[in-house]
Amino acid sequence: MIVEFTHAVTSFIEAHPNWIGFAVFAATALESVALIGSFIPGMVIVTALAGIAAPLGANIWVLVLWCALGAIIGDGLSFWIGHRYGDQLKSMWPFRTRPEFLHKGAAFFRRHGRMSIVIGRFLPVTRAIVPVAAGMLGMTPFRFYVTNILTAVVWSAITVVPAAGVGLSFAAANESGSRIAVISGVCVAVFLIVFAARRVKARLS
Repeated sequence: MIVEFTHAVTSFIEAHPNWIGFAVFAATALESVALIGSFIPGMVIVTALAGIAAPLGANIWVLVLWCALGAIIGDGLSFWIGHRYGDQLKSMWPFRTRPEFLHKGAAFFRRHGRMSIVIGRFLPVTRAIVPVAAGMLGMTPFRFYVTNILTAVVWSAITVVPAAGVGLSFAAANESGSRIAVISGVCVAVFLIVFAARRVKARLS
């Protein structure tokens, strides 16, 4: 399902390469917004798009900036929601029907404080809910946004640059079916990154 959806997105971008920056921004931003991130495979889409970026002539570092901007805005919006509404969120849709998200996010933030923003960046669902919890529990905007910006830039570079290198290697070899191979490869890479992050989270829990 994820591979098919990602393949559809990359096919569209190959036909409309000027949209690649916006696509990366949108995927990253949506995955970082509370609960929406549970349904958007943003990290997979971003890495797949990065994989086809170099053959399309896209500037990789500009793509990193698009990715970082999406992460900053998405997490920033989630933090603002938590900061603005606080405990009222528990009675607001969609949190009133999925209270476990707030409970888990709050517990994770209480345990790890500022480091929860760093760790959560590499965990798709956690990334979307920890900023909300941070806002609810009184983390100052200055501390959050400094951490948010720094981790977004690092995460974006770690996500985009290696995938772009894989795509460039396939393009240089001029192998047939390279797009499918890139998408499959980056999906495996995403799985390994998320698995490693979850192991770290488990050890810290």
